[in-house]
Amino acid sequence: MNFKSKKTFKIEALEQSLTDTLNSVNEYKATVDEFRQRDIKRSQSSGKHQAIRSFFDAADINRFTSNIFAPITSPTQEKASELQRIRGVSRELRRNSPFISNYVWALKTNVYGDSGFTLQGRVNNTKKALHGTLNSMVEDGWADFTRKGVFEVSARHTLKSFIYIILDILATDGEVIIRKLKGFGKYGIQYQLIDNDCLKALGRTTSASGNTVYNGVEVDQYNRVVAYHLITNGHPAEGACKTEPIPASEIIHLVENPYRVNDTRGLPWTTPVLFSLNQLEGYREAEVIAARLQAVTAIFFTTRADADEDAYGGPKDAQGQDFPTDIEPGSALSLPIGSDAKLLAPTHPNNAFEGFSKAMLKEIASALHITYNSLVGDYESTSFSSCKAAFVTERLFYKSIQNIVIEDLLDVMYQDFIDFGTFKGVLKAPMVNASYDYLKQHQFVPSGFTSVDELKDNQADALKLDIGKTTQSDLLAEDGKTLEDWLKTKQKEKDLYAQYGFPYEPDKAVPVVPPPIKQTIADIEASNGASVETATAMPNNDANGVDGK
Repeated sequence: MNFKSKKTFKIEALEQSLTDTLNSVNEYKATVDEFRQRDIKRSQSSGKHQAIRSFFDAADINRFTSNIFAPITSPTQEKASELQRIRGVSRELRRNSPFISNYVWALKTNVYGDSGFTLQGRVNNTKKALHGTLNSMVEDGWADFTRKGVFEVSARHTLKSFIYIILDILATDGEVIIRKLKGFGKYGIQYQLIDNDCLKALGRTTSASGNTVYNGVEVDQYNRVVAYHLITNGHPAEGACKTEPIPASEIIHLVENPYRVNDTRGLPWTTPVLFSLNQLEGYREAEVIAARLQAVTAIFFTTRADADEDAYGGPKDAQGQDFPTDIEPGSALSLPIGSDAKLLAPTHPNNAFEGFSKAMLKEIASALHITYNSLVGDYESTSFSSCKAAFVTERLFYKSIQNIVIEDLLDVMYQDFIDFGTFKGVLKAPMVNASYDYLKQHQFVPSGFTSVDELKDNQADALKLDIGKTTQSDLLAEDGKTLEDWLKTKQKEKDLYAQYGFPYEPDKAVPVVPPPIKQTIADIEASNGASVETATAMPNNDANGVDGK
């Protein structure tokens, strides 16, 4: 099989993009001309000659708005024609752009955090209190289930790396496809990551059962997903492949940014910034080239118009020897007769590069829902207060992604873990009302975030707790902990103190002494009536407080 080079792919992609753009522009112009001619004929037939205006300024077609491409299409048509192209550009920038690479890494480290997603069993006993034995059983079982080689069929991923690659794919492709393999593994269920290119059937078709298939996703008359038409024996870029419908019950499909009703596919989270980032990369490359040219200063020798061209055979010195082309520092040379010297000195890079790049990167960071400082790692001209305020908004974005991971992935996996684990007998628990559903009471606690100002935040938390505005559970949840685990840890700590014979005083707080307030001279004199010299005298260093004694 012949594989095309990266350069060939880029050339073909650019040619196709140019062709599509020209076709779209021509179609749009033809539509605009058609509407204009229709309005002109209508006005002429009515005998009125007036300017054509729209009811809304946004709908007006003039020389300022004619370049806006605004067709009315279905979400299926939009994705069918451009989804593959957008993903190709997004993946290219993911591979080569330091900003997209840093964005994806920020997603991973902030969403997963340092402690990941902690499972907390919530099974109650007959007294409506937490059942310690059963909760410990499911928590230990979950820890075993999410080990490398147990829950994921390829045995390549831990739960952490599994979530990491999902976040990477969501940012780059906009959707993740996970297939459930029932009957596999120790717990009777395993998961397989499917490349998004394998959901290839783009456009609107009709399935064998009479349902409609939108871009590879089959839905019924109520728009409920019933199947995914996946390539199951390879990758479409590698040759002929077989497509078969996989029931929706066997697929976890994460699509977190559909913006239209009945949209079945996702767009890369980087979609709004792809054009701007590509232009910025091109601008940066041009400035690098210009800077390299700036480092090369050349001298050209030209023949004056009054020189004898027939007698001129190139630059010669006073002795008739060839004029030297390599000039050392401090050299003093006289030009040959009939010659002039001109210096080639490019004027790049210019001073506009930094300001323009910063403005572009701020727009890009805004579209990616993170701060400019996090995107580029620039904290040089940022005040503490503004930085803290910006991080609050950014962390809300990360928390929303944490909720997506919990609700759309981990909760689904936990339900499967209980259903298949109890069916296979790996999880041993009594049945209640002929069911194990009571074991599904649980909670996933995401990792918290490091405080920007630990002292002030702790003081604010203590005040809110004091006035009853929050609870200990809420405060611990912000740090990625649970009240039950915290109490268990304190109980173990108490037992350990007792084991070694030390008093345990958990409520004995160390007072936080605020920094001393700087007194003015007037304050000092008013407080003790002493002169400035006496009040500001150096204290003695004697432990007994007696000067010189």
